[in-house]
Amino acid sequence: MTAKYFASIATILALGGGLATADPLDPGGPLRIQEYQGVSYVTGGVGDEEREILGQMAREFNLKLMFATGQGLFLSDAQVQIRDRHGNLVLDTVTDGPLLYARLSPGTYQVTVSGFGQSFQRTVTVGSQGLTVQVFRWPMSTERPSG
Repeated sequence: MTAKYFASIATILALGGGLATADPLDPGGPLRIQEYQGVSYVTGGVGDEEREILGQMAREFNLKLMFATGQGLFLSDAQVQIRDRHGNLVLDTVTDGPLLYARLSPGTYQVTVSGFGQSFQRTVTVGSQGLTVQVFRWPMSTERPSG
């Protein structure tokens, strides 16, 4: 997996300048609600406008995952797998930005996030109301990786 989306907050803000007209309902737009085996999700968050749109969409979801380094750099291109309490894979995707929102049935899940040579696994419980938030932080240096 490459680190092509590894960027500082300033870089992400600079890249987001052209997304002011992003329409989450546009199937060809940068932010589109996708589905994996009945689970709706959206991933992105590159730039202020895209994060604002995701924030407005948040009420439609009950799980928010965020990806960053301990130094505050946002990450993308992370592999996310979510399994239900029976071990069934309910979501398998690669992120398009530092944020992923998903709409899961209320319950307990195993969330595995992989990228940049490291994997994290957490047990997460989501409810029928509200938003469960999990932040995954990679203990990486602030140098931009090559590749």
